[in-house]
Amino acid sequence: MTESTIIHRFGAVATRRPDQPAILGETVRLSYAELAGAAGGHAAALTAAGRRPGDRVALLTGHGANTIAATLGTLAAGCAYVPLDPGFPEQRLRHMLGAADVTTVLHGAEHAELARRLTADRPDVRLCPVPAVPAAPLRPVPVAPDALAYVLFTSGSTGVPKAVGQTHRNLLHVVDNQIATLDIGPDDRLSLLASFSFDAAIPDLYPALLAGAAVVPVDLRRHGLAHAVEQLARHRVTVYHSTPTVYRFLLDTLGKRRLDQVRLVLLGGEQATHADAARGRDRFAPGCVLVNGYGATEMTFAAQYALPLAAAD
Repeated sequence: MTESTIIHRFGAVATRRPDQPAILGETVRLSYAELAGAAGGHAAALTAAGRRPGDRVALLTGHGANTIAATLGTLAAGCAYVPLDPGFPEQRLRHMLGAADVTTVLHGAEHAELARRLTADRPDVRLCPVPAVPAAPLRPVPVAPDALAYVLFTSGSTGVPKAVGQTHRNLLHVVDNQIATLDIGPDDRLSLLASFSFDAAIPDLYPALLAGAAVVPVDLRRHGLAHAVEQLARHRVTVYHSTPTVYRFLLDTLGKRRLDQVRLVLLGGEQATHADAARGRDRFAPGCVLVNGYGATEMTFAAQYALPLAAAD
């Protein structure tokens, strides 16, 4: 057993920086102490529901602070989390439930009916409603480094989405590597635009929370890019991450404006081009660097290439 896991490291950061902002949401702002309490509450709810370390818990929650608290709470309970994006087609969600061997679906009140439909033919899957979880001390259960931390799914672009499990050891390695590579620190604020059901959320969420930085979740599908631009500027985001396609539309939406706090633009999931770098000149902070990352659901990022935007012409 070891305490070198994401949730133990998060707990240590929350103890050192209790008043530091952890989540800067559209309507919610949570400090590290508040997020730790919310995560502890979710862990307590799962334990009270009879969940045991090693169980696989589906999170049928929206994009924002509740999902982050539920994710951390599931890890604190020693369980592996399986994010189910409520916006996905129900057929895909049912496939994910079965392929991930889920034993419990944790959901909020707004997704109660969807949870019931998804599990109607799965009597062995328990529903765990968490409409309002009281804060509780965060006391993570010790887990082995090679125990499962989460199950995510590939995009399914070449067929049926594939389940991919990741261990605590590998997840922590990826996160520590990202923190070091991008030099993420407590003064940073990282955008989180990707669905939690995709591994693109991993390099935004955990590097922020293990470095004492703040994460800024924005629901692109619900609110659109104009709202995203507003949130990125309002919360003074310093590290922006998206696919190249979303980045191009972001620049279109910006018009003549600039996001002058963004010191690093991270693009992944699709091919990025030199033209993308050239378009970004003078749109972000002086000295802003564009990082193009390549990887897969099994490893998040396998290679990264960095280019100062000022050098693009």
